[in-house]
Amino acid sequence: MKRSLRSTLMLLLSLALTGGLSATANAQQNEATLSLRAAQYQLSRLAAGQLTDQATFPMDSSNFVTIEIIATVGGIETSITGPAGQVINPSTVESLGGSFTSTHSPTIPSGLSLFLSLALNHHYIYSFPSQGAGNYVVRFQAPANLAEEVPVMTEVTTDSPIAARLFATEATVFTGRPAVLSAALFSGQTPISGANVTVTLKREGGSATTVTLRDDANEADATAGDGLYSGEFTPSVAGKYSALAIITGTALGGGTFTRHSLTELTVLAAPGMLTGTAPDHAVDSNGDGLVDSIAFDVGAQTTVAGTYRAFVHLKTAGGKTLVGGGEADLLTGIGNIPVNVDAADLRETGEGGPYSVTLIELDAVETNRQITIDHRADVGPTQAYLFGSFQRDPLILTGVTSDQGIDTNGNGRFDRLRVTVQVDVRQAGFYRWNMKLTDQNSNRIDFARGQGFLAAGLNNMLLEYNGFTIGSSGARGPFRLEDMLLFGPKATIATTVGQTQAYRSIEFEGGQEDSTDVIAPGVVASLSSLPNAAGWSKSNVTVTLNASDNQGGSGVLNITYSASGAQPVALTTVNGASASLTISAEGTTTVTFFARDVAGNSGAPQTLTLKIDKTVPAINISSPAATLLLNQAAAANYTCSDGASGVGSCVGSVPVGGGIDTSAVGLKHFTVTATDAAGNTATRTLDYTVSYGVRLKHDPTKAHQSGSTVPVKIQLVDANGVNVSNQYLTVHALGTSLVSSYAPGEVEDAGNANPDDNFRFANFDGEGGYIFNLKTTGLTTGTYVLTFMAGADPLTHGAQFQVK
Repeated sequence: MKRSLRSTLMLLLSLALTGGLSATANAQQNEATLSLRAAQYQLSRLAAGQLTDQATFPMDSSNFVTIEIIATVGGIETSITGPAGQVINPSTVESLGGSFTSTHSPTIPSGLSLFLSLALNHHYIYSFPSQGAGNYVVRFQAPANLAEEVPVMTEVTTDSPIAARLFATEATVFTGRPAVLSAALFSGQTPISGANVTVTLKREGGSATTVTLRDDANEADATAGDGLYSGEFTPSVAGKYSALAIITGTALGGGTFTRHSLTELTVLAAPGMLTGTAPDHAVDSNGDGLVDSIAFDVGAQTTVAGTYRAFVHLKTAGGKTLVGGGEADLLTGIGNIPVNVDAADLRETGEGGPYSVTLIELDAVETNRQITIDHRADVGPTQAYLFGSFQRDPLILTGVTSDQGIDTNGNGRFDRLRVTVQVDVRQAGFYRWNMKLTDQNSNRIDFARGQGFLAAGLNNMLLEYNGFTIGSSGARGPFRLEDMLLFGPKATIATTVGQTQAYRSIEFEGGQEDSTDVIAPGVVASLSSLPNAAGWSKSNVTVTLNASDNQGGSGVLNITYSASGAQPVALTTVNGASASLTISAEGTTTVTFFARDVAGNSGAPQTLTLKIDKTVPAINISSPAATLLLNQAAAANYTCSDGASGVGSCVGSVPVGGGIDTSAVGLKHFTVTATDAAGNTATRTLDYTVSYGVRLKHDPTKAHQSGSTVPVKIQLVDANGVNVSNQYLTVHALGTSLVSSYAPGEVEDAGNANPDDNFRFANFDGEGGYIFNLKTTGLTTGTYVLTFMAGADPLTHGAQFQVK
C-alpha cells in the first residue's frame, strides 16, 4: 500500500504525537542560532501481502551519507542502490569505507536521527562516503512470517552545505491569531533564494492545511533574499499541530536539491481579545493646569476572569518611540484596562502630539508566565497635545549660554567677563542665583552672584566675573560654568551649566600668560595591530591618537577626527590629549585627525588609511569528479575568489590543468588551499573514487534456462579499455537481484566451481579474465544482475544475464 510523501509524513507526525514515534524537534528553538540539517524523510509500509517496499531519495553533492531505517519489527533485510547502480548492504558497506549498525535498544547514537527510539523500535543505520549525486533507492524486505502492517521510516542526512530548518516564531499561539512559520535555508553561511517551500500542518485528529513560505519581503517575510522563508497560518481550532516543510530548489553552483524539516506548534483558545477601542485623554493629577500623563482606556473582551495587562506603543512625528503599560483584574465580558504614558517620558521626546499609536498589546497574566493573547497594529493617531502643556520642573536650564569680555577702561584688556544663562521659569517671582567659573580641570577661578525678577517663560540670568582675577590665574579658556544654585519661589541646582569661548589669560587684566605660543600641537597615531606587508589587516584595528604641544606651549585642548570610506565617522571632537576609535568595517577606511591647543593653534589635518579583510576566500572545485576510472585522463580545475583584499595564492594538490591521480583504484583526496592578501586562509578537500571499468565477455542478452548454469565472464579494464585483470586480484560475488523488481538472492555456484563466492581467473581469447559459474535454480523469468566487488575498488559492480 503506497502513500504520497506528504500524506505519509503527516501520518508519521500523527504517530509522533500519539506515542508511535517521538519527534524531538521543538516548534520554537529559543536559541540565537538555529541548527540546520540536510535531511529527507519517507514512510513506507510492509504487510503480509506486501513484504517488499522501497523509498527513493534524490540527493545533491556531499561527502558523506547517513541513512537510518526505523521499523517496529526486527528481521527486516535492507539494501541501498546508489546513483551509478552501486549496491550497498551490510556486507558491502565496509568496503566503501562505511559502516552498518543494527539496534533495537532504547538508546540511539547521538545525532543520527530526528526521532527518539521506543523500546520496541528497530534501527538499521548505514554511514558511508557519498557515491555521487543522483537517486538513492532504499529497499526493505520483511520476514516471511509478518502478520500485521508495519510502518518503516527512513531518514537520510548528508554533510551537504545546503541545510534547512523549519520553526515557528512563537511556540504557542491562540486561535484566530496568525502564527508565523519560517524556514531557514542556507548553503554554508550564504542564503539560498528562489526555493519552493511548502508546509503542511496537521492537528491531532484533524485535517491538513498547506501554507507556502516565501522569501520576498511580502506579508510575513521581513527581508527578501535573506534565506528566511516565511508565511502565516491562522488556526481556528485549539490543539497541537505538526508541521512538515518540503523544500526544493537549485543550488548556488547548479544542480537541484530536496530538503525536509519538521516542527510543532501549540494552539490555545484565547482567554480574551482587544475590542479595538482605546480612547485617550489628558490627566492633570494635581490641578495645576499641566498634563501629568496621557491615559488610554484599552477595551478588552474576556472569556476567562483574571489579571490582564495592556501596552500602548507610541511614535512621534520625528520617529521617536515610547511605551506605556497598565494592568487590571477583569471579569468575563467587556472591560477596560487603563494605560498611562507619563508626561516626563513625553517631554524627553521633545515633541507634542498627536502621536501615532503603532501597536496595542493584550497579555494574560498567569502564575508563572505572561502571554500575549492579542495585538492591534497601526491603530491611529491620538488627540493633539501641546508640548508646553506637559508637566515639567518649575525651573529648567535650557542649556543656552553666552559670554562676552568687557573692557571698561579701553586698555585692550577685559575687566569683566559677562555670562548669561537661559532658564525656563514656570512660576514668576524674585530669584537669586550664583555660579562658579573654573578651568578645564574644574579648579575654581572666580565666583559670581546675581538676582532679579524672572517672568514665566524664558529668561536670561546675568553673572559677571572679575577680569583681573581671571587674568592673574593664568588659566586659559574655554572656562567651565559649574555649580549653579537658583532659588526663589522655586529652586534648582545644576552641577554643570556649560562653558565659555576659548579665552587666553593675557586677554584679561593682570594676565600672566605667555602669548608667544603660535605652534600647533602634533598628533601621533598608533594601531592595535599592524597591517601585513600587503597593507591589509584581518581583524578590527583600534586607532589611538596621542597629541602633545611644544615645550612651554599652552597645552593640548582637544583632538578632532573623522573617517570616510568603508566605515564613515562624523567629525568628532574629544577634549584632552588622547582619543581612540575602532575600525571594524571590511574595506578601505581613511581616518583624518588633528589637534588644537589652548591658545587656539590647530595642526594640519593628517590622514591614515586602513584596509581590513576578515573574510576567508571562497574555493570552487569543478574537477575531479566524484568517480573516475582507472588511468582516466582528468585535469584538475578549481578557482579561488576573494571580494575584499583579493586572492594571494590558490594552490591545489596539483596545479589547474594538472593530471588527477587515477593510477590506482581506491578512495582519494584532492585539496585546495586559498590565502587572500590579508592572510585569511581557507582549505577545501574533495574526495573522489578511482574504480575499475568492467567488460562483459558473455552475451548479457542470451536467455538461459532456469536451473541451468550461467557462465558470467568479465574483464576488468581501465579508462582506455586496457585489460588489467590478473590472477592476484580477487573478484568477489555479492548476490543476484532481479532488475525489474528488486528481489535479492543468494549466490550459488555450480558444482562449487567458485569457492568462497570468488570469481575464478581464466583466459578468454588469449586474455586474462574472470568467470563465475552461476546456478539459476529457482530463478524466474527476467533480467538479473550479479553484483560483485573487485580488489581494493570501493565501488560495487554488476553483470547482467537473462533467465527464461
